[in-house]
Amino acid sequence: MAALIELGLASTQTRSETQLSAFPPLVPIERTGEFPLSFAQQRLWFLDQLEGSSATYNIPVALHFIGELNIPVLQQCMREIVRRHETLRTTFPKGQDTPIQCIHVLPLAPVEVVEFPNGALVENKAAILQDIQTEAQRPFDLATGPLLRTRVLRLGQQEHIMIFVMHHIISDGWSMGILAQELNTLYNAFIAGKPSPLPELSIQYVDFVAWQRNYLQGPRLAAHLAYWQQQLTGTPTSNLPTDHPRVISYSALGAGCSEQWPQSITQQLLTFSQQENVTLFMTLLTGLLVLLAHYSGQRDITVGTPIANRSHPALEPLVGLFVNTLALRTSLAGNPTGHELLQRVRDVTLGAYEHQDVPFEQVVEAVHPQRQSGVSPLFQVLFVLQNTATEELSLSNLQVEPLEVHTATAKFDLSIGAEINTEGLAFGIEYNTQLFERTTIQHMQTQYRALLKHLVAHAECTLADLYEVLSG
Repeated sequence: MAALIELGLASTQTRSETQLSAFPPLVPIERTGEFPLSFAQQRLWFLDQLEGSSATYNIPVALHFIGELNIPVLQQCMREIVRRHETLRTTFPKGQDTPIQCIHVLPLAPVEVVEFPNGALVENKAAILQDIQTEAQRPFDLATGPLLRTRVLRLGQQEHIMIFVMHHIISDGWSMGILAQELNTLYNAFIAGKPSPLPELSIQYVDFVAWQRNYLQGPRLAAHLAYWQQQLTGTPTSNLPTDHPRVISYSALGAGCSEQWPQSITQQLLTFSQQENVTLFMTLLTGLLVLLAHYSGQRDITVGTPIANRSHPALEPLVGLFVNTLALRTSLAGNPTGHELLQRVRDVTLGAYEHQDVPFEQVVEAVHPQRQSGVSPLFQVLFVLQNTATEELSLSNLQVEPLEVHTATAKFDLSIGAEINTEGLAFGIEYNTQLFERTTIQHMQTQYRALLKHLVAHAECTLADLYEVLSG
């Protein structure tokens, strides 16, 4: 599985026309003066200033092309995509008092083409994957950019690898799907000698920032923040035991551990969720909360989850950092049954969705959680379900396969992700290697799967019963 961290993989929460009418109009702003950052961008910018440049917030994608790749057409596609999306030619210098968005007229960097001397992927996989890994881990300079790098490795006349690396401050997981869609459309049009069939975008990211700041103010913002203060004040830090002690010189070094769950288990989970009147996300989260409670000895568990945060239709075709993070705090007090646990998770999740518009950064400021060096505020475990279809490229005369690439970083202690695919459910855990050993993570995966299977078969079981499954 690809990196699972805070990229906006969750599906969007569609607004009704009545709800949309309550928003201020989303229209282009005048292109004068300095452009502020969104709340999410501000957080990443300040983290970059605090921690220094690193690959922690890099988003890498690698594609393996077999066939006649037309590199000039590919370069034409990338120029057009960067022209369409202002975020892809934006840098973040410091203004008089705060950082600003500086939008450049032309792309900051062309597609780099590199002759790879050692030949085909199948013959030199280790060396090629190392080259991809090196590119994925190269940090960005937010002030000067570019914040999108595109590199093509020419392995031979009929074989190429294309590497995209973007900084999270200009993109998210949803945006990567947009890039794939537009590349697919443009390449097939340009290779046939046709003009771009893509309609011009009605707004850009800076228009969203102005809209967001206009909407989130006054009584509306106060009401949202009151909910989160009631929900999250006093949130305890996780006591999840680690293989190694947490030290002051905390690093973000990470690794991933993944496995494929068969279609049979996936279908059982989907059927069970429908019977319990919950979503698959809620069922998987319930199992995770029980697992974390078992390991930590706590009954008050908070897990973070990303949400696409593209609640207005005009935002759906834009590349940019829209993803928001929700902190889901659930009580496992008493000895609830599986049925009761699922309903608790359902209530918490639906309540969070109703108040999803407030950026996580503002929630943290309002709640004032106790800060600890090397520990993310409010939660230390992230969970995400990718429940939308992954965009598949179908380029003219080319066979395209994605290559898994990891930045070898971890933003949280644990990031747990599941993705529905044609084979069932791909499940993975990204973990901080300064805290955990791989064998521990593999054992947790095994326990989690066993727990979910028991919950599906015996929803009337109690929390104590589930603990016994984990101890067995």
